[in-house]
This record gives sequence, structure tokens and C-alpha cells, in this order.
Amino acid sequence: MTRINRLIIAVAAIAGLSSLAAPASADNDIPTVERVEFVLECMRSNSTAPRQEMLYKCSCTLDQLAKVFTRDQFVDGMTAANAMSIGGERGAVLRDSEGAKTEAAGYRAVLAKAKKDCFLN
Repeated sequence: MTRINRLIIAVAAIAGLSSLAAPASADNDIPTVERVEFVLECMRSNSTAPRQEMLYKCSCTLDQLAKVFTRDQFVDGMTAANAMSIGGERGAVLRDSEGAKTEAAGYRAVLAKAKKDCFLN
């Protein structure tokens, strides 16, 4: 093996090990489509404020959530929180689940803090 080949292998090995050692950033874990859907729904829910202002506040809110949750945690928490209001038997499955209650409560707590930090009332 030449010296250059050994150097290339060493650099590749170090790069591979460093990617294993450092966890992936949750900030980039939520796909763009899901981010857009969240921001649009947030803007619809807060339509009394100017559109541009809500764009920034809702984007900020999602950025704060993405710092705390991975994509799967975000989806599970949001789903549980939204599903708690479903009436009838279908909603009872989640309303009666302690795990879903815990996920919904955790999501709502982080969401409330994110809204406060981003001045979204």
C-alpha cells in the first residue's frame, strides 16, 4: 500500500467513527414537507396577525420543537396531542392509553414553551 492509500483509508475510518460518535442533529430530522405542513397549519390557526409575522413565529416554533424532538418523537407527540380530542370509540383508544397521554403531555409542554419563546400567543 502506498502512503496516500493509507492516508485515504485513515481519513475515511476517522470520518466513519466520528459520524457514529456524534448523534444526528434533531434539527434536521423533520422532513421539509412536514415542516411546511406544520407552519401552514400554525398560520391558519393564528390568522388574526399579519401573514409575514406568523410565518416567522410559526417557523420559529417548529425550529424549537425540532431541537427537542426527533422526527418520530415529533410525529408521535403531535398525533397523540391531536387525537386526544377525537370523540367516540376511536378517540377512546388513545384517550385511555397512559403512553399516549404521556406523549401528548410532553409534546404540549414543549410546544407551549416553543410558542412562548417565539412570541406566538
